[in-house]
This record gives sequence, structure tokens and C-alpha cells, in this order.
Amino acid sequence: MAIEQINILKDLDFTKQLTFAFLTCKRVYPNYVYFTEKFNFGDVNIISESIDLIYHSIFNPKRIDKQKIENILNSIYVNTPNTNDFTSFYATITMYSCGVVYESVNLLRKTDTDRILRAISTMITDAIDCFIQERDDMDYSEENFEQKIFNDSLMQTELGIQKGIISYLEKVDHIEQSDINTLLQLQEIKKSSLII
Repeated sequence: MAIEQINILKDLDFTKQLTFAFLTCKRVYPNYVYFTEKFNFGDVNIISESIDLIYHSIFNPKRIDKQKIENILNSIYVNTPNTNDFTSFYATITMYSCGVVYESVNLLRKTDTDRILRAISTMITDAIDCFIQERDDMDYSEENFEQKIFNDSLMQTELGIQKGIISYLEKVDHIEQSDINTLLQLQEIKKSSLII
């Protein structure tokens, strides 16, 4: 479920798109750490380094090493859990979280940015959707199934964070470190997708 404001984001400059991606990665990172600790799978350093690459690219978009991007994308793929290998729904949430990081790094290639931005927005909401279903022991046959998920406070918080970030990015001329700090503080207060 990508938000409508993604259409606004795709028209903003590349550093603002990277900022949105970076902030989304920061929200899903705790999910990966939790999964790694609980199920002894994956390498948190790979995911952390991937997020760092996105962060540094916000301020140095011309110094992006294409081979490094390919290597990191490969490493993320290898460190993404296969949901068939785990019985826990946490594997699905972690898979979506890895997908956010993967697509955020993929954004650095500057190809198909519309699809990538939509995927980043959607995968974090898919992870939350999965969590809500499990937490509430929901069944697809329930009346108003999708509406209940959409109305859940966790989902509404995430959608609000995404809209708020895009609204903020629309208003600033260019991204400064102080903007990143402000946005990190705002999403820390909300903590929408620290769902595990």
C-alpha cells in the first residue's frame, strides 16, 4: 500500500528521494536486528553498511561507486531470509525489511525511480500488515479485513510518517544534516514500524 504522496516524491530531487529511502531503512533496521538475534540468521553489519551507503550518498550523490552498489545488493540478497526456511512470521517481516534496504540501495542506480520509491513505501506497510494480521490472529474471511488493517493505529502511524516526511521534503530547498536529524527525531517519537 504505497501512499498517494509517492507521486510528489518522485518529482523531488534525487537527494530528497534518498532521504526518504534512508529514513525508511532506519525504521525497518530494528526488525532485522531482532530477527538476527532471535533466529541466528544474517549479518546486521551488511544491512547497517547498506544504510550508511545510502546516508553518505545523500550528501555525495556524485561519488556513488557502481561496483560497490552491485556488491552490496548481492550481500543484502544473501542475508535476506527465505520465508520457506522459517516457521515464524518474523521471517516475512524481515524479508520485507530487507526489501526496503535492497530497493533503497537500488535507488542509487537512478533507474526506474518511480517503481523503486513505490516499492520502498509499500514494503514497509506490507511488513506492518503482516504483523497486524499475526498480532490480531486475523483471517482473510473476516468482514472488513483490509479496512481493519488500514485503520490500525500502527498502520496509520506509518502512513502518517511517510506523508509527513514527504511534506517536509517538499518545503526545504535542499537537504542539510539538520534536516536529517529533525526527521530522525520525528520518526523516533512515532516509532511506527518498530513492530517486533
